[in-house]
Amino acid sequence: MKKFAIVSKNDAVSIKVAMTIQKQLLEGNMQYDEASPDIVCVIGGDGTFLSAIHKYIYRLDKTAFTGIHTGTLGFFADFTLKEMKEFVSQILTKKPEIEKRYLLKIDLSNGKKFYAVNEMRIESYKTKVIDVLLNDEKLETFHGLGMCVSTQIGSTGYNRSISGAIVQPGLNVLQLKEVGGIHHSHFNSIINPIVLLGSTKIDFISEDFSNTKLCFDRYDVDLEGELQITCVLSDRFVQIAHYKPQRWIENLKQLF
Repeated sequence: MKKFAIVSKNDAVSIKVAMTIQKQLLEGNMQYDEASPDIVCVIGGDGTFLSAIHKYIYRLDKTAFTGIHTGTLGFFADFTLKEMKEFVSQILTKKPEIEKRYLLKIDLSNGKKFYAVNEMRIESYKTKVIDVLLNDEKLETFHGLGMCVSTQIGSTGYNRSISGAIVQPGLNVLQLKEVGGIHHSHFNSIINPIVLLGSTKIDFISEDFSNTKLCFDRYDVDLEGELQITCVLSDRFVQIAHYKPQRWIENLKQLF
């Protein structure tokens, strides 16, 4: 018997949809198991989807994710509210196509480790001086408020809001983009987004990460006392279950 769980956005519409889907899947002889589901049904937008992935990040090799888009932006979910009946039918009767989305791994100099689906960001309200290295070779010394590293799927999120490039699905790349850089005759860094091979290791080194946060997807931690942040595309991945063809261009047009 296939086991499922539901993660819903906390609004009236999404909660009602979640309750209806749970009832229909139970009637279809599936088992509700919040602790160890085979598939997680996400009801909401991309933010809800990210929360669901982080909730089950300890068992990504055993759990797949699908969803209905009820939020303001939906690049993860294949179904809309009008397609709820089809959504339930497909889960009960069809074997999905599984798409693997590799996670960004972030290592801190204190030994702590974090994973991100969309992006990691170094953010401060004070100017920071950060050496940026690619595969242990120095690229630049950055002066500004922060840096962002995004995955392909994260290119349409925060990265887009800071004028990063939108990357087509299927390209296994990372993108590096500065945030609030200072540019004049004494300080200069690459203001344009840099698209890198997925195998690239990126290091950020600074003598002062005070008043600075590491943000990853919807979460953040203080960087006080840190000296170095390393990020690479990991071998861990999230499994997105597709029951119908993806609508990337249609979703992309929602942004404008």
